[in-house]
Amino acid sequence: MISVALLTTWEERCGIYSHSLNIVNHRVPGIEYIIVPRPWSVEQILVAAEPCQVVHVSYEHTLHGHLVGTGIFQRLREMGKITVCTFHNFWPDDGRYAISSPFYTRQNPILKEFDAVVVQDSHTDPKDGFIYIPQGVMDVPKASTVEPKLGTAGFPTEAKGSLIMARVAQHLGLGVMQFMPESKHADTHGMAARIRNMVPTADLYFDFHPQEYIATRLSECLLTCWLYRVFAGQSGIAGSVRLGLAAGRPVVVSRAGMYRDLFDYEDEIYFVDSDQPTSENVLPVVQKVLADIKAGNPKRSDRIIKECSWRKCGQMYADLYRKLLGQSI
Repeated sequence: MISVALLTTWEERCGIYSHSLNIVNHRVPGIEYIIVPRPWSVEQILVAAEPCQVVHVSYEHTLHGHLVGTGIFQRLREMGKITVCTFHNFWPDDGRYAISSPFYTRQNPILKEFDAVVVQDSHTDPKDGFIYIPQGVMDVPKASTVEPKLGTAGFPTEAKGSLIMARVAQHLGLGVMQFMPESKHADTHGMAARIRNMVPTADLYFDFHPQEYIATRLSECLLTCWLYRVFAGQSGIAGSVRLGLAAGRPVVVSRAGMYRDLFDYEDEIYFVDSDQPTSENVLPVVQKVLADIKAGNPKRSDRIIKECSWRKCGQMYADLYRKLLGQSI
């Protein structure tokens, strides 16, 4: 049995929490995870790591940056522990690691602290020594009927395109379904009021629901929209779009770098040809999807779902731990 101490946002419902929950739920036999909740002090981590062979950090700079420079990861290695980082987000002051320069660099001093760094971007330069493990797509039950609605999910900010989707729905006379959990980072109810001003019948949900439930509900929609725009300092890979993929309905995605892991799937995704989506450039893409649905030949995300299943991702993490520990795979 390989025991893994997992430092993640277990107490704060967000995308990193959802990613970690899927890793835990799709672990393979012989792997066990021990959750290390916040706040993370050096002493707390050392104690939690004692019975484990591996310490795995779901790294987001605003959460873990205070650990950099403390020597904690060097101390863990001196204890004989393997250190692994899944690199979610880095928010630099100077923008050097922003999406506009598309690849992370292993010269980042934060990433040098770990034995292995996992990224979710298949376009990352292999010579930098990263390990690519994609974000997974879950298998969920699908709705038996489809309603004339556009759907999405995620914390409701203008940078994520909530208002754009509502304007497009208003123009086309369609409904809206959005899962928009309350957050200290977003004016959820203010955004909800603006959406309902455009689409009075919008189905808006403010609780943090399980991902399986969200994906199944989104399968009731004609299509789903994921409309991040590029902004300064942005990095990482968006996870919420995986709910649209899991729903099995056509997916509309902007060209923002947060979705760049999907750029290889042009045959399965409808892209807005801009990293600054607006209602004007999203509308014709949605109209194209509706026409394809009417003709009976919309794009389907079958290859993504097959190549990026959570079961496959769980196996890839297990293989990584075993390789780092010198065990056979």
